[in-house]
Amino acid sequence: MNGIIEFPQAKKLREDVERLKQELLDLVTERDELKFNICKNIKMDYMLEIGYIEYKVYEKYCEYARLRRKKELIQARENRGEEVDIEEIEQQLDSEFEDYINKLNEKIRDITEAIDRSKMESLSEEETKDLKRMYKELVKKLHPDLNPDLTEEQLEMFYQVVDAYEVGDIITIKILYNLVGASESLDSSESTLDKLVKEKSNLEKIVEEIKMEVEHIKTTPPYIFKYYLDDEEKKKVRIKELEEISAGYDEAITILKAQIKEMLVK
Repeated sequence: MNGIIEFPQAKKLREDVERLKQELLDLVTERDELKFNICKNIKMDYMLEIGYIEYKVYEKYCEYARLRRKKELIQARENRGEEVDIEEIEQQLDSEFEDYINKLNEKIRDITEAIDRSKMESLSEEETKDLKRMYKELVKKLHPDLNPDLTEEQLEMFYQVVDAYEVGDIITIKILYNLVGASESLDSSESTLDKLVKEKSNLEKIVEEIKMEVEHIKTTPPYIFKYYLDDEEKKKVRIKELEEISAGYDEAITILKAQIKEMLVK
């Protein structure tokens, strides 16, 4: 009797679970395509077209800020009637501006990565479609949120899949795809009613989390750099703006250097 009453409920739960699994699969592949392909290409294009100018502007800002601080330190010592030890001041500046140097180095790494990525051999359109198809199937078979009963070996294989997809390693993806098997299910056991209820609840939470992650990716850099890359006029305006800022720092740096030189020859 209980089985007859529960059957429609179990059937509905299985349908809901399958629907949520498909939604999660679509979201995960969308997120990973954004993270590992779209956003990296956007960042590459942005760094090569605009980012390198931003680096130069920031480099000049760092020089300007350091000179301004140097002038303050010299002035403070002169006001106190102390001897101005330039070597000591430079050491203090090195310490104070360490974070600035780290940010400059980070920007250099971004530019270097963009250059390296631009030199990478691109997959053909057919290879790209094949890669995405195999990746989606592997995610369906190996993603821990879709397959909670994975063995350690299967979980390790999933990490290998993600690593290979991130760098567009279609050869490794093909090997793993053939190894896993495109048509075999990793878990063919029947779910109990309680297990289905818990699985549905868990999938709903994960789906919402991935939705939020996808939304975050689409509303933060580097994805939003598309604002400039997709509009040639906006890109030109941004470049002109950066060039004007750069010229302003050049003028300020020249003035500060002259002022510091004058202070030291008194």
